Amino acid sequence: MATVGASVADVRPSVDAKVPPVYDLAEETHETHHGLVLPTEEERVTLRRVAGKMPVSCYYLCAVEFAERASYYGCSQVYKNFIRAPLPPDGNGSGAVGSFNSEYTAGALGRGSVVATAMTEAFKFLSYALPVLFGWLADTKYGRFRMICQGVALCGIAHIIMIISALPSVLQSGNAIGPFALSLYMLAIGAGKWKRTKYSTRNIG
Repeated sequence: MATVGASVADVRPSVDAKVPPVYDLAEETHETHHGLVLPTEEERVTLRRVAGKMPVSCYYLCAVEFAERASYYGCSQVYKNFIRAPLPPDGNGSGAVGSFNSEYTAGALGRGSVVATAMTEAFKFLSYALPVLFGWLADTKYGRFRMICQGVALCGIAHIIMIISALPSVLQSGNAIGPFALSLYMLAIGAGKWKRTKYSTRNIG
């Protein structure tokens, strides 16, 4: 069979060639959200779903959230005994008992059950009520990232003061209640700054 020569332009393109769809953006109205262009209904149906790269800030948020939750639940479980019971005579001066079979209870401040309950419940109330205020301030005035940084820094300072209040020399002097109460409510404020703001930042990111 004879072959007829033809120009490249006359050759029909291969049926396997994938030509990407062309959209006339001038004729379509694209909505925006926080600077991001949202797809139209046609694009939602026809365009391929491609996973985007996870920003590094998302991993930072997860790590800080883990640390904040660990600090909150790790400390809140021991507050009542720390406030309620006095220092055990057989302990090491930091609130712990001398042995597992000791007849004494772990404690430090010796303020009784009423004061212990009042302080711990106030801490929980502030931790869950303040996010309403700080979430509004983050959205209207200061920004989410700035509020997150302030909350994390405040929680870190609160833990340092709390460690100082639990030193044996401070406990034995009888002046530990002041720095401990300060650190307790600083921790509640820091958790309030961080708790609500991190959810909105994570959802948008």
